[in-house]
Amino acid sequence: MDYTLETSQQKEKLLKTIYTLQLKSITTLQTASPLLNSQCGMGMVTQHQVSQLVDKAKSLCGDLDNIKNLLHYCQDDLVRRIPNPTGSRYGGVCGIHCSLDGSIYMTAESAPWVHVLSSTGQTLRSLPCQQMGKESGTFLPEDVTVTRTGMVAVADMMNGAVWVFNPHTSLSKGEWLKIRKVGSPRGIGVDSMGKILVADYAQGQVHSFALDHAFRTLNIHSVPNLQGPRYVSPAPNGGFVVYRSVRIAAMVLKVFFPSCCSSAESGILIGRWISEQNSAVILAVVHFPFIPVQVKQYLSEVERVTKVSVSVLGSWSNSKQEKEKSLSEFLEDLGTIFSHEPWIQISKEGDSKFWSCSTLQKHSNNPKEEEIILVYYDQRKVMLSHLHPPLATDPKADDASKLSAIFDTVAKSKILFMTDRYDDGPIKLTHWQSDGVEASIIVELMKQASVPACMLLTFLLSLISGICRSRVLKFWPLSFLWSKLSICEQLGHRLQHLQVVSSNKKAQNQTQLMRKANIFVSLLIDVALGILLMSWLYRKNRIGHLADTLIPVADQTSLWKEADAGGLFCLSTTAMVTSSAC
Repeated sequence: MDYTLETSQQKEKLLKTIYTLQLKSITTLQTASPLLNSQCGMGMVTQHQVSQLVDKAKSLCGDLDNIKNLLHYCQDDLVRRIPNPTGSRYGGVCGIHCSLDGSIYMTAESAPWVHVLSSTGQTLRSLPCQQMGKESGTFLPEDVTVTRTGMVAVADMMNGAVWVFNPHTSLSKGEWLKIRKVGSPRGIGVDSMGKILVADYAQGQVHSFALDHAFRTLNIHSVPNLQGPRYVSPAPNGGFVVYRSVRIAAMVLKVFFPSCCSSAESGILIGRWISEQNSAVILAVVHFPFIPVQVKQYLSEVERVTKVSVSVLGSWSNSKQEKEKSLSEFLEDLGTIFSHEPWIQISKEGDSKFWSCSTLQKHSNNPKEEEIILVYYDQRKVMLSHLHPPLATDPKADDASKLSAIFDTVAKSKILFMTDRYDDGPIKLTHWQSDGVEASIIVELMKQASVPACMLLTFLLSLISGICRSRVLKFWPLSFLWSKLSICEQLGHRLQHLQVVSSNKKAQNQTQLMRKANIFVSLLIDVALGILLMSWLYRKNRIGHLADTLIPVADQTSLWKEADAGGLFCLSTTAMVTSSAC
C-alpha cells in the first residue's frame, strides 16, 4: 500500500464522512422515532420530501457498498497494465488465458507466437507456432487455452485446425500436434469436465471433445445454431458461455498495392484515393530521406499533367529487424504532415509472409473499425491493358465501372513512372519501371520487331517449300532419291514445323495452340541438345579421342569384309571344278 501524505489525507476524509453519516442517521432516528409514534400525521413533511429521501438513501447505500467492496482489494497488486510482448511488430492481443498457477498465456494478431507471462507481465517463455516434419510451416493462433494436463491448445482459423503443444517429444523444444480440423475456429477453452471447447465462427457451432493419452479425439459433440461465436468459456454448472462480437457497419476499405513495391525500402505511399468506392490505389513508394515540401510540389506537378488527384495516402515499412518505437511514431507523425484521412499503414518484416495493414484516423470524431482488403496487382500488366466495360444494361456494369477507375488511374500516371532510381532528383520512387525505363523500351521494341521477323521467316520457308514441291524434283532420278533418303523426309517435316511456329496467325482453338507450343518446345530442345553435344565434343579434344577409338574398329571391320569376299571366291571356283569333273 501507498502510505504517502496524500493517501493519509484521503483515508481521514473518507472515515470522517462515514462517521458523520453514521452520527447524523442515529441522531435523526432517535428524534424521529418517538415523534412518529406519538403523532397521527407527518407534521410538515411532504410526500415529495419522503420520496427524495428514499432515492438519496438508496444511492448513498449503493455508494457505501461500493466503497466497502473496493476496500477489500489491494489495487497496486491486482490492477496492473501488462504490455503486449510482441510490441508494435504485430497487432493487438486477440487471445488470453490465465492458468491456475497464475501464468498468463497470450496471443496477438498476425503473430505466430504464444507468449507465457508471469503475473507481473514478465515473459517466461515464447512458443513459436511452427509445424515440424514434411508439412513444415508457421500458423497464426487466434485464441489460447490450457488443458487439465497443462498442455497449451490454440485455435488456428487460417488453416482451420486445433493445435496442441506436446512438450514430451523427442525434440528438445517440444512439438505442435494438429488434433482436429474445424471450419473456422476462433475461440477455444476447456470446460469443467476437462473437454476442449472450440467456437466455429463461420458455421455457428461450438464443438466439444476430449483427448486421450495418444492425442486422439473422443466424445465429439457439437452445439449448432449459434450466430458468429467468437470466444467460448466454461460455465459453473458444466455448460459454456459464448461471446459474439458485434461490429458497427462500415464500408470495407480496399487497398490496391503493386506487387513490384513489396521489396521496396521504407517510405510513404503515394496514389489516388477514390472516396466513392472507399478504395486506395497505390502507385509508388517514396523512399527516405525526403523533404515533405518537395514531395507536395512533385505530386501537384503530376496532378496538373495527368489530371489525376495523386496524394500521399500512408506509410510503408519494410525492415529486416523489429520495428523500433521511434520509427513507428515517426510514421504516424507523417499523417499529420500530409493530413490524409484515413492514414494507411502497411508494414512487412523482412522476408516474412505476414504483413500488417491498418488505418489511423486522428481527425474523426467517431472512428469506426474498418475491415481492410489488400489487393496485389501487377502494375505493368494493368498499365499495358485496356478494360472494355460492358453495356449499361448489363447488371454487372456498376462493378465494371468501379474496376475501370483502377485501370484509368494506373494508365494515366505514365509521367509518374518515368522517374527511375538512376535520376538525380531529390525524390526516389519504386514502381514497375524504377529499375530503368531503357529495359522496358527494349522489351517493347523486341515485341514490335518480332512481327516482321516472323513474316520474313514465313516468306523464306514458303519459298523453300515451294521449290521442294516444284516439278523438277518429280523427275527421275531426283524423285527416287527424294523418296528413299530419310534426310529429305526429315527436312520436309522440319519445314512444316517451322511454318507452323513462325505463322503470325492466331491459333483458332486450344488444340492448335498446344500443337504450336509442342513443336516450339521440341525445336528448342533439339537445338539445345545439339549445342550441348557439340560443346562437349570440342572440349578437351574429345573428337580426337573418339576418332582414335573408332579407327581400329573400322580397320578390323574392313578386314573381315575382305576375308569373307575371298572365301566366297574360293568356294565358287571349287564348285566349278566339281561340275566340270562330272
